[in-house]
Amino acid sequence: KFNAEQLKSNGHKRRGVGIAPGKYTCFRVIHTGMRVRINILDDASIQVSTGGAEIGQGLLTKVGQCVCSTLSEILNLDAPLDMDMIRFREHDSGHNPSQGNAGGSTTSEAAVHAAEKACKELAFRLKPWKKGSNNFQKIVENAKNGLGGLPGFWHKVDFDVNGFYLPPVEEGLYPVFGSAVTEVEIDIWTGETKVLSTHILMDSGKSLNPAIDIGQVEGAFVMGLGQVLLEKVLYDENNGKLKTNNTWTY
Repeated sequence: KFNAEQLKSNGHKRRGVGIAPGKYTCFRVIHTGMRVRINILDDASIQVSTGGAEIGQGLLTKVGQCVCSTLSEILNLDAPLDMDMIRFREHDSGHNPSQGNAGGSTTSEAAVHAAEKACKELAFRLKPWKKGSNNFQKIVENAKNGLGGLPGFWHKVDFDVNGFYLPPVEEGLYPVFGSAVTEVEIDIWTGETKVLSTHILMDSGKSLNPAIDIGQVEGAFVMGLGQVLLEKVLYDENNGKLKTNNTWTY
């Protein structure tokens, strides 16, 4: 209707709607497995180091949430642990040697699974102190309020734990699906282009952090806009095929 009215009035703007489905196959890029190391210090603070690199995808936030929620649930704490209690170490081979690469959209979930395994081992070691006057909940509260840290007898417990997770081959390959519809407007005289509206539907499964994952989806879409509208397009001189047509080559 908009375009018909523009034609009648000799207008120079046109609108169109584009719909595109998407399918991305996650694959096991972490061939050597994922390692997460957790330490509890005397002041009850928790140090965490992961084998994955935080590159803006929210890896550390998701791992921290897993550590807090898993320990709180297993130790049956009255109140969940606070993320402020966690300190993340630098990502290096001294803390987590022989790591694979971070990529393929599987790093976060592998690191979270490794962190969960580490927390379960830590909770097993803390089992004798789950109840009574010296339970972990009171020690955490005292430490946060400046009333002292871990009592001396706690030093009989090894608070340095490692979680290791290697996705099985049969579970290391699965697709995720999405779809987007966008309405655009172009000025046929000047070439000026406007994105009027976009709706995206993405199957994220059981999201570890919806706010982060929504941001990742939105960021990916904007990256695609940049590729299509703003970046230099390269073609193969021999056969004329587009060379910069995906996230790996653009």
